[in-house]
Amino acid sequence: MLGVTIERKEEEEEVYEVLPENWLALTIFTLVSTQWRIDSGHVIGLDYNALRWIFELKKEIIKNPIELLADIQVLEVNIVETLFKRSK
Repeated sequence: MLGVTIERKEEEEEVYEVLPENWLALTIFTLVSTQWRIDSGHVIGLDYNALRWIFELKKEIIKNPIELLADIQVLEVNIVETLFKRSK
């Protein structure tokens, strides 16, 4: 296209199993996965205003919002810790 050749790296795809009881948390997390709070160039956590908005939009499928929030926070803290370790 336009006379430009783009070389694509072939990367090995990692596959992870998600337990059924964790699927909703992962699904909701992916909806807000671009909504991070950043301070001094470092990710500090999710923007909970965006998360609240998604909870409202998906309220018909969210039966236990407190439990779901706790599950999402587990994902959040692990990602923040991983990013922090990589930045050192």
